[in-house]
Amino acid sequence: MHQLTYRIKNLSPLVLSAKYGDMNMVSTEKYIPGTSVLGILAKQYLIKQEINDSAHEDINFYNWFLLGNLKITNAYTLSQDQNNNDRIFFPAPFSIQKEKTSTNVIDLLFIEEMDDTPRKPINSFCYLDGGNLQIRDVETSLNFHHARDREKGISKEGQIFNYESIAPNQLFEGQIIGAEDDLKTLISQCGTKWKSSVGRSKNAQYGQVTFELQASELKPFNPAINPQKEISLTLLSNTIIYNENGFATTNVADLEKYLGLPIKKAFIKTGNVENFIRIWRLKKPSEACFMAGSVFLLDISAGSPEQLLVFQKSGIGERTHEGFGQCCFGWQTVITLNETKLSAFINTEKPPSPIPQKTIFILRSIIKDYLIKQSELTALEDFTGFEATIKHISGSLIGRLNAMVKEKARSQFVVNLELLRKSAKDKLERCHNNQDTLLDFIKKREIKVSLILQKNQNNHFRQLCDEINYQPEQDTELEEILYQTYFKTFFSTMRKNLKI
Repeated sequence: MHQLTYRIKNLSPLVLSAKYGDMNMVSTEKYIPGTSVLGILAKQYLIKQEINDSAHEDINFYNWFLLGNLKITNAYTLSQDQNNNDRIFFPAPFSIQKEKTSTNVIDLLFIEEMDDTPRKPINSFCYLDGGNLQIRDVETSLNFHHARDREKGISKEGQIFNYESIAPNQLFEGQIIGAEDDLKTLISQCGTKWKSSVGRSKNAQYGQVTFELQASELKPFNPAINPQKEISLTLLSNTIIYNENGFATTNVADLEKYLGLPIKKAFIKTGNVENFIRIWRLKKPSEACFMAGSVFLLDISAGSPEQLLVFQKSGIGERTHEGFGQCCFGWQTVITLNETKLSAFINTEKPPSPIPQKTIFILRSIIKDYLIKQSELTALEDFTGFEATIKHISGSLIGRLNAMVKEKARSQFVVNLELLRKSAKDKLERCHNNQDTLLDFIKKREIKVSLILQKNQNNHFRQLCDEINYQPEQDTELEEILYQTYFKTFFSTMRKNLKI
């Protein structure tokens, strides 16, 4: 088995639709899924071979793209260190968390007993080398568009929707794993570099990329695993596991049975995956999955490294040729980590003249709008944790909560939660995200300016606030708007997913 590296540079903004979103917002993933890469390669092969309607009859096309003899990983953000060495940044493991009151970063996977120190996950991409942790963000932007009347061919007055997109001129890298002969044939049949398109709105200003196969880097795929009693398993991409009845599951016990090894500890997030198949003009059925960044501590005292190497080479679970199930054993090894931040943003020189007052006013408005959008995105992300159990909530209860948060200030909203009937509280307690019940989550959830600006991807906004001497965290009216916006988005998304 060999591996072939591929690289993608986006020439224009990319919109790779994420599952979360509302009717006025299209969110993007921060990586290029293997399903999209498979489509790029399949399209190029068909063009080069001049194949139209009989693609399934071509032996290479069938084996590579339908049968799955080539396993295509997701493409994650690529950067270089101070010595110009290339580094791929994978989704940060959920067990690696930062203390809220200090800069300490620890891996909870190896902590024997948990304490009460408040911590938060990294929620970004990372490069991990022993005790050294480097964090990197993918630069994104928000683009505003008028909704269009398709029949009249004009914009609909007053109707606007937003695209979140990956900003242009960023590099992403992944691998294609398969037999050496297949990979060499792929290079000869497709070429090594071409332009393509990916994601949504490819006929507008989005989705243009260059795709390059690194032919000189074709090499044997021989990962090594050090024998030890316990070892970490880190999921580098979303992973689909079927239970004994053939249904997708996120039960850790089913994963344990699949691996054939005891799982001593787990830090997981679950979600659902679905993707659009252009030739079908339909989506594949949604399936539950373990999210990228989920981590497990395995007891391999009765196993062998060879057993784990099979999983690391072929992937875990289903649809591994589409980028699912990519994993790494023994990537996490130490408790305490030294963090460095690698920014994805370009530094520009500050003009020598003072900032005009009109510019400051405009920048303050931009910052406020951005914070409101971030509160919406945070709500959509938080909702995914509860999605599997929202069946316990009634539409009328969601509507009541939504009305309560619209009518009352935050302090009164929390008080009114305590006044709910026991039957309503019971429903909220049956809905959970594997950490908190929905009732406890709503009570303690804080949406503050300071919390939003603490996120790695918002450092540039924090710096902008400092530049214009603006302290939005002291704006109580703005904080109230953020709180209400968060829960309005959270409850409306929950209601939509109940299909009411």
